[in-house]
Amino acid sequence: MLTDEVEVADAGPYKIARGAPSTADMATLRSMLEAANQPMVILGGGGWSAEACADIKAFVEANGLPVTTAFRNQDLIDNRPAQFVGDLGIGVNPPLGKRLKESDLIVAIGPRLGEATTGNYTLFDLPVPKQKNWCMYMPAPRSSAASTRRRCRSTAAWRSSRRPPRR
Repeated sequence: MLTDEVEVADAGPYKIARGAPSTADMATLRSMLEAANQPMVILGGGGWSAEACADIKAFVEANGLPVTTAFRNQDLIDNRPAQFVGDLGIGVNPPLGKRLKESDLIVAIGPRLGEATTGNYTLFDLPVPKQKNWCMYMPAPRSSAASTRRRCRSTAAWRSSRRPPRR
């Protein structure tokens, strides 16, 4: 059977299914960002387009959010602006690790929070992190961090889309 030749119709081209947060998720994220004193954005994962990279750059700049990239994802955002605070990888920079541990809001967009990105699982208390707010948009449910997913939650109201840079 493995050597039989058969005639079959060609399959159509592969279509990538892209997930996106809902309007309600984005409203909750806005509230969480407004309430946060020390937020941190972690970018990672595959499938980013040039447009998506430009959009996330504009978002972190407009909101003055510090941003880091997951292991082997340093090309997702320009590392020259003040908002870029370093990359997560093997041997996490100690000041960056401290900053992540002290963050009160983690917005993880697409990364796989595996061993390299989490400093051998020491940066977050998983599966229940100490950060009071945790917002993750994971592109695929098969991620190894599936058990760490938390819904966005906050009670504060969003008052402004532009905030001074947080350092």
